[in-house]
Amino acid sequence: MVPEHVGFYLDIKYTEPDLEDSESDFPYFDRNEYADLILDTLFSHAGSRPIVLASFDADMCTMLHLKQPRYSVLYLTCGVNDMWPVYRNVCQRTFDSSIAFAKSEQLLGISALSSLLLTDPSESKKILDSGLILFAWGDDNNEAGNIAKLKDAGVHAVVYDRIAELKAPV
Repeated sequence: MVPEHVGFYLDIKYTEPDLEDSESDFPYFDRNEYADLILDTLFSHAGSRPIVLASFDADMCTMLHLKQPRYSVLYLTCGVNDMWPVYRNVCQRTFDSSIAFAKSEQLLGISALSSLLLTDPSESKKILDSGLILFAWGDDNNEAGNIAKLKDAGVHAVVYDRIAELKAPV
């Protein structure tokens, strides 16, 4: 069992259509009911564990933030890149629009695709200068050298897999 003082980063999945999708491509379920189920489960079982919620879906982020004051919410973004489709929601397309959205909804911050931050470190500075908290996610985070670069750039937290495989302390 994970000790209760260890925090969790919970990525809330919800269908995010890209520019090529039609509305009928996805069997949507009620976003409001889904958010309530997640929050009810957390309130029932998380105890005093620190938890940060995140989602690519802007509406989900807004709902999770407005429905409760206990857990901070981050807006997940992957910008425009070669690995992911361009999403219909314009807040996803640039860090400027992601920053504007997160600030307008008073979210804790942004969780950004690390490859974009590593390619252009000025993007990290832009997000940090906006007063938002910055997390970084992505496959690039499975290399200790990249984690060190992100930390040097001021990233507050790095989301990565394979924790036990990293040889060097980060």
